[in-house]
Amino acid sequence: MLTTPYKKIFSKASLKEALTLIKSKGSGIDKEFLDDFKKYEKLHIKALNNELLDGIYSPEPIKKISIPKNDKEYRPIALASVRDKVVQRALVMAIEPYFDKLMSNKSYGYRHDKSSLKAIGRCSDFINRGYFWVYKSDIDNYFETINHDRLLNILGSHIEDKKIIKLISLYLENGGFKNYNYIDHNKGVHQRDILSPLLSNIYLNEMDMFLDIGDDKSYKAYIFEHGFSFLGVHFKDKDKSIDNERLLKKVSKLFEIARESKNPKEFVSKVNLFLDGIQRYYLKIIKPNSTQFELLYNAIIDSSAQFVFLQRKAEKLKNKKDFKEPFIDLYLLKETSITQHKDIVERIISRGFEKYLATKEYTKDSSKILAKKQKYTKSFASSSTLYVSQFGAYLGMSKNSIIVKLKGKVVAKIPKRLCEHIIIAGKAISISSNMIYLCVKEGIAIDFVDGRDKPFASILSPKTAYPKMALRQLELIKSNKSLDLAKKFIYAKAKNQLNYLKYLDKYHQEIDKEIDFIEYKVKNSIKKATTVAQLMGYEGEISAIYWQSLATILKDKINFENRNTRGAKDIVNASLNYAYAILYSRIQNALLKAGLALNVSFLHSIQEGKPTLVYDCIEEFRAFIVDRAIVSMFNKNEALKINAKGELSKSSCELIVKNVKERLGVYSKYRKASKKVDNIIQDQAYLLARHIKGEAKYKPFIGKY
Repeated sequence: MLTTPYKKIFSKASLKEALTLIKSKGSGIDKEFLDDFKKYEKLHIKALNNELLDGIYSPEPIKKISIPKNDKEYRPIALASVRDKVVQRALVMAIEPYFDKLMSNKSYGYRHDKSSLKAIGRCSDFINRGYFWVYKSDIDNYFETINHDRLLNILGSHIEDKKIIKLISLYLENGGFKNYNYIDHNKGVHQRDILSPLLSNIYLNEMDMFLDIGDDKSYKAYIFEHGFSFLGVHFKDKDKSIDNERLLKKVSKLFEIARESKNPKEFVSKVNLFLDGIQRYYLKIIKPNSTQFELLYNAIIDSSAQFVFLQRKAEKLKNKKDFKEPFIDLYLLKETSITQHKDIVERIISRGFEKYLATKEYTKDSSKILAKKQKYTKSFASSSTLYVSQFGAYLGMSKNSIIVKLKGKVVAKIPKRLCEHIIIAGKAISISSNMIYLCVKEGIAIDFVDGRDKPFASILSPKTAYPKMALRQLELIKSNKSLDLAKKFIYAKAKNQLNYLKYLDKYHQEIDKEIDFIEYKVKNSIKKATTVAQLMGYEGEISAIYWQSLATILKDKINFENRNTRGAKDIVNASLNYAYAILYSRIQNALLKAGLALNVSFLHSIQEGKPTLVYDCIEEFRAFIVDRAIVSMFNKNEALKINAKGELSKSSCELIVKNVKERLGVYSKYRKASKKVDNIIQDQAYLLARHIKGEAKYKPFIGKY
């Protein structure tokens, strides 16, 4: 039984000692930092001591944040105030020695004088002594699922002074604020709280002791034949190595540093810091003569040469001497003489320059490769869309393919793995519920269009509804930060219109004045807009000149007077409207996938029952995808037909779908990389979501010609 009294645990001396052990300089919800707390140390310690002994102390609410756990999951983190950290540290100092003696000596998590390396050493020792049976398990979301009552009962059976139990219960029940919303805490312990690791070990100790009793092999499962991984180390027979997946992640980190470093000094500093961590853990496990050691060593050489290549390619540095001096401090894992080190650095720099010169030489004919690449990607993109317009058609599943039947006969078939989009554009077309289930599960978009200017329905998953995101979008509007986004949408639209006109003018040379006007407006008007109404006025001026310019370009091919968005009777506007409908559905699906609320927009006015955010986000893609596709079709004299009602023929609709999907399938420059346009749309949707969450700055898409 732990008999230390509450009063002794929280004496002024104990609290003062606890303060010296606090290392985290961050603040809690009270925004008081460690340095500020220490300035008035005596006053704070005295106040804490009085509150604790008088029974009026209560912890501040936790500040809750999330950090990435992996590529898909986030780990909840609790940030306590400095004063609460001091109290928790004093409590841990007093009760940890007692509970630590009760714990299994094979338990290594969050234990004094124990570490991952010692756990790995213990594991090796068991194997060397002939223990070849391993039971591997994981408790999912352990910290967040601990039962409070059960934990308090365990503590109550060991701690004599019940005031200590009551204090711990306060920490367990203490909720927190995340994005200004208070969240109750009915189960679990707070991750990153000083007290939580000890409480988690106390809670799990009974299971540890159960596994530690009886016959050494009575509770274990045999998996050692193929080896097993533990703490990032792979054990097989009596050998151990770094888990290959873990090692490859470390190797990729070196190349990430090479990509992100701005200059040689920064690169060397980051690599050395990274390798210091490697040396403290991994190099104590793998042997210097092993293939894994060589893999790490070669990765340092290769990533360093890659950094030199990237810097030279970007023309940030042009001479070898610019790299030599900072690279002298580069740690290379192996102990070498000064002369040998200089030779290795020289080879690294030379390799980087050789790669640059080779790339420069080889890319002279890259346009031929690009043409072939674009040819096949267009083909693949158009074949990934299933367009159904036959009256009375039926869509269903047959094994791993989506089929279209007409009067009982299969008239079209596409493997589900190749299908990305289904467009239903006819009457009396039926679709099986099994196929709807598959499409929702596989993320295949299904859109219904009426043959004119927009989809009238889409099949969506209920998982795409994110009310919290809608609130964040509304908060952005209320905080008057939405104008900045609106400007970016219009800037991107105008810039893409301008770039497209410049591209066309290379061949036509008839619209120089119009280009100059739009260029002036883009540079001098859009950024100065103080309201959305003013911004839309500038957009209207630019668009009027843009469409006038396209009419000039098309005058020898087709009669096109002006842009008509509704009820169009001419072939150009009808084709544009139909193509926008396809792009509209793609934008909508991208926004839903990113978790955005479609009915909360920043540029267009919010309207009941309308996905106005789609109207916002389609702006920056209109010219680059649709306008370019449709104008190209008329320039190539492709067979587009329209009836007296202003309805496109079925063959025309199919042809437009094909051309738009080809535009979506081609590769374009995006953030210094080559990406499929369809993927760029999705990336932009994710970027917008991150911007709204405050995690990134939104940069609009500007197409390259």
